[in-house]
Amino acid sequence: MTGMSRRRAALRAIKLVWHILAGMMEALSHRLRRGADWHQAPKGRTAISRWMQRLTRILGLKVEAKQIPADTPALLVANHISWLDIIAIASVCPARFLAKDVVRGWPLIGALMALSGTLFIRRDSITDLHATNQTLTSALRAGQRIAIFPEGTTTDGRDMKPFRPGLFEAARQAACEVQPVAVSYRRNGEFDALAPFIDDDAFVTHLWRILGANETHVRLHFCAPLLPSDAPRKAVAEASQAHIRTALNARLESPELSNDFLIASG
Repeated sequence: MTGMSRRRAALRAIKLVWHILAGMMEALSHRLRRGADWHQAPKGRTAISRWMQRLTRILGLKVEAKQIPADTPALLVANHISWLDIIAIASVCPARFLAKDVVRGWPLIGALMALSGTLFIRRDSITDLHATNQTLTSALRAGQRIAIFPEGTTTDGRDMKPFRPGLFEAARQAACEVQPVAVSYRRNGEFDALAPFIDDDAFVTHLWRILGANETHVRLHFCAPLLPSDAPRKAVAEASQAHIRTALNARLESPELSNDFLIASG
């Protein structure tokens, strides 16, 4: 990291800490006034969206989005590259996220995510999966929008791991749409090697690299929604992944921003 990058990272880190602390105070205030489900009230969703949009600017995240869906109940399913995916999606499409339980322990951010309605799951627990599906089904039936990453892990963005079908059961039970979301990162017209959060990456180390970077470009392509109806959950998972793969392949063929993408934030 160059001297300029270190200075940029330090300045952004100061802004980030203040932004997270302010977000925690705002979230606590909303919770005291509106209860534990404050994040599902219109004012709560608006507050979270504004906070996420400011966060993209602090991180230097440039979000480009295509076909942003209406604010209706749906199970958003996306390929997973980085913790930045959550920020990018939430900045343009407010939703409750399902994250690995380890995220709850991340400094400051974990506590803020919990306050803001994030759901957590232990990926290696069948019992936890069943309970989580019940929670997701109830949330979807209540009109909420939930976002999950069915690969169960992150990749470098060049390809995807098979989508685990277990969590698609919630959409079937709630009879709601499944909205595939293709996430990709590019830097100077090539795959972004900095954005992926994989293998043995430590969160703080990865965050420092992102803070020192000039800009991080992420493109979100919200694909045509699917209605699970009586289709087997494995079939819905495979169809969702196929939609995302098609969108990602189109991204490779046309890396430049087209007119049908919106510069959403950053």
